[in-house]
Amino acid sequence: MRKLNVRSAVVLFLLSAVMAGCSDDDDDDEDYEANLTAAQEVPAPTGSPTATGDADIVLEDRVLTVSVVVSGNLTSDVTMAHIHGPADPGEIAGVILDFVPSMTAVIAAGARTGTIVSASFDLDDLTVSPTGILRVDPDLLIEYLNTGRAYVNVHTANNTAGEIRGQISRH
Repeated sequence: MRKLNVRSAVVLFLLSAVMAGCSDDDDDDEDYEANLTAAQEVPAPTGSPTATGDADIVLEDRVLTVSVVVSGNLTSDVTMAHIHGPADPGEIAGVILDFVPSMTAVIAAGARTGTIVSASFDLDDLTVSPTGILRVDPDLLIEYLNTGRAYVNVHTANNTAGEIRGQISRH
């Protein structure tokens, strides 16, 4: 009987170890999203824009992966997009992560709809610079994302201050 209990214990231990090894290791991932609309833009855009957008942002091992997809047509060609912060809804703030260097083909094509940003940013490899891609300390950027104090803004030729905007929230 004692042999059976020892075997059972060993089998249970091994099964537990295997199951732990198979678990989804997303503990260090953070998922964020923003729903972009003209109604959230400050100041209000001109030209009665009807386009909307979705931003999906994943932070894993200090690499920020960003996708911004516009549905419908913007009033004119996209010229740039960024993350701004710190700001609550209705407030404006400076650029903290610039997507433009990853958007050159989209901008050159005169895009008004579809995927306008699809890029990854290694926050530890970027130099913080007032005119660079990353404009604040990476830990501040992460703090703004975690506290809902950042937003995605898409700018167009007709709406240089921004045409659609969405506050970033945890997913």
